[in-house]
Amino acid sequence: GIPAAEAIKIGSLNGAQAMGIDADYGSLTAGKIADAYIIRGNPLEDIRRTRDGKYVTRAGKLYDTRQLLDSVKGKLGPRDASEKDLW
Repeated sequence: GIPAAEAIKIGSLNGAQAMGIDADYGSLTAGKIADAYIIRGNPLEDIRRTRDGKYVTRAGKLYDTRQLLDSVKGKLGPRDASEKDLW
């Protein structure tokens, strides 16, 4: 029952505030560290879009989420998860 915009805020800005790092993280704001998770589609229309990651940026470098997941397959996460569970 939580609106999509509020759920995104809870997982980003509120999470950063809870950890005391919101001066640098938690929102896309001038002066903050610009790590980002880039998804396909509009999560405000369908919150499940947040599971459809395309890229992640970290320290100015762009990473493909599929390649990242493939690189840790069998090393991280549930051992019996099907691919559809991850996407």
